Amino acid sequence: MKEATTSKELSFFDLSLTALEKVISLNLFGGAILPSQVFGKFMAENKAGGSIINISSMNAFRPLTRIPGYSAAKAAVNNFTQWLAVYLAQEYNRNLRLTRLRRDSFPRNRTVFFFLMIREN
Repeated sequence: MKEATTSKELSFFDLSLTALEKVISLNLFGGAILPSQVFGKFMAENKAGGSIINISSMNAFRPLTRIPGYSAAKAAVNNFTQWLAVYLAQEYNRNLRLTRLRRDSFPRNRTVFFFLMIREN
């Protein structure tokens, strides 16, 4: 979402709350919390357990670009996933596994270009 991204024309101080809320809602609530509630309920009741995989990003650990809302949302996904793993194991079912996959863990054209750009500067 362009309105939630900093640039030469749009500083962090001028980002709209609505744009940031949309990015966080999509990535945290829509991508992790709500699916974990829906599918986790069935998995918690299943003796065999199951696996919940939430999608995160390297931006959760080291924000590399001009996307503060996305980075904050993915950091929240990491924290939520760790919390939910402990909660479900203690309260429901130790056979229920939670993990998060970090996007950008493997070099892609955009990632390689970014690191080459840093190296040159």
